[in-house]
Amino acid sequence: MLINLSFNLLLPILILRKGDDWLGPGLGKLLGGVSSDSMEVASCLLLLAILFPVSYGAYDFFRRRKWNFLSILGALSALLTGGIGLIPELTVTHFAIKEAALPGILGILTVLTLKTKKPLIKLFLYNPEVIRVDLVDQALAQRGTQREFERMMIKCTWLIASSFVLSATLNYLLSDWIVVTEPEQPVASKAIIEIKSDSLAEKDQLLIPVKGEEEREIVLTAISNSADSNQTSDVFRIDGTPEETASLLAGCINDEVVEDEGKSGLLASHQGNKVAITQLSGGAFDEAILRKSGKVETTITEFKGGTSFNDEVGRMMGWSFPIISIPCILVSGYAFWILIRGIKEFAGMPLEEILANAPPTPKK
Repeated sequence: MLINLSFNLLLPILILRKGDDWLGPGLGKLLGGVSSDSMEVASCLLLLAILFPVSYGAYDFFRRRKWNFLSILGALSALLTGGIGLIPELTVTHFAIKEAALPGILGILTVLTLKTKKPLIKLFLYNPEVIRVDLVDQALAQRGTQREFERMMIKCTWLIASSFVLSATLNYLLSDWIVVTEPEQPVASKAIIEIKSDSLAEKDQLLIPVKGEEEREIVLTAISNSADSNQTSDVFRIDGTPEETASLLAGCINDEVVEDEGKSGLLASHQGNKVAITQLSGGAFDEAILRKSGKVETTITEFKGGTSFNDEVGRMMGWSFPIISIPCILVSGYAFWILIRGIKEFAGMPLEEILANAPPTPKK
């Protein structure tokens, strides 16, 4: 079950949420040097996310000759989630509807398939991998309690369906609350660095690679007041107070880096000893770009990336477990408890005989 959940749900979610950070640069190079947040890289990550549930579902089918419902669900979920960011003109409202649609459809199908030969309730609860279905059916037939058991299964069906409806409602509300940035809407990256009295030294350099229409690197060199008068605009003094240094650094960035010829530039402002650097034109720079020479990172007190849609979706997924999963697990657990209690009552079987993987009863 853990392998099943990992391939069908966990790995696709991780790839869709963190794939651009983990695999984006490498895929960008393989695709001819494109940006890690380009459409080409996003398409490859979507295909990779779908590949895990599809491949595991194919393996499971050839091994057991049965369709793996969880693999189908995982592939469909990955396709819908990743596709929202790829298809033009789709909005956060479409994403919220998508988040609610999948559990909503499952809830409807759970009720509609109740009177069919293969109701979904048997997949979710009355499953031969969990319960010894053949023994239970045999005991029900011997005691003549099939009708009472079916009425109990209807109650469990409505409970499971209600858990899906609850999940759909909470999914929509959570998505509508957290995911507010349109998938195609560029959001400027912003970093705030804090200047301390010993954070910059003479001859230190701040490297700021800028990802715009073409990548370029801005080098800001710190010097002391003892420097000669041949100071250029990309050099700032560091022997003043942290507030003075922050002011000089912000002014240096604004003098040296301007938006020119369609390239994404930087805009700096300062308040006290903090410098806020914002990239214009919806570009993006990495959280680790503010480095001093010698690969020592400066102190970043706040950072907001340019992939806000993905960040918001990731944050929503983080909240989904306590807000969505736990209530649904409680409802489903209550339905399973009713099922076990009903089997004990109507089939007259102890728990050790009901569960498929229960240890054998010790001999007297």
